[in-house]
Amino acid sequence: AAQAFGDAITSMDADDILSLTNEDDDSDAALVIQTALSEDSYSDDQNKFINAVSDTMVATVDEDSVEVDDDKASADIVITMVDYESVVDDGDYDNVDDIVSALGDCEDTTDVTFTAEFKYDEDDGWLVSNVDDDDFASIFEFMDYDLGIAPDFSTIIDYNDWFGSTTDS
Repeated sequence: AAQAFGDAITSMDADDILSLTNEDDDSDAALVIQTALSEDSYSDDQNKFINAVSDTMVATVDEDSVEVDDDKASADIVITMVDYESVVDDGDYDNVDDIVSALGDCEDTTDVTFTAEFKYDEDDGWLVSNVDDDDFASIFEFMDYDLGIAPDFSTIIDYNDWFGSTTDS
C-alpha cells in the first residue's frame, strides 16, 4: 500500500492519489489536492517547470519505518527529485526553457519524506489517512516555487502614457 501510494504521488494524478486515501471526494483535503494538481491552476511556464521536476520524482518506502498495529499502520515514503532549488537559485535564466534544460542536466537530488498513516478499510484495504498533513503538502512545494523570471513586458504592454507628460509646448 505504501509503495502504491508513493507511485500515485509521482504520477501527479489527483484521482490516483485520492483513490488510495480515506478522503471523501468533496472533503477540503481532496479539493486542495485536486486544485493543486490541476494544470489549469498554473501558467504555461509554471506547468513546464512542474512537469520537468515531477518527471524526475521517484518514490521509495523506507522498509525500516513500517509499523503495523491492528487496523493502523505507518510508513515513511521518500520522494526523491531533482534539486530544483539549487538549479533555480544558482542560475540566471531568461526563460523557463533555460531552467527546464538546466534541470535535465542536474545530477543533484533532494529527498522529501512523508510519514503516511494508514487505516484498514474492510472494503478498500489500507488507505492513507493523513493527506491533510503539512508533511504531505511539502512534497509539492516545487509547484509554486519562484522561478525568478521577469515576464517579457513588451508582450503585455500595448501602449504607454507617461504620467504628467503633455504634448503641449
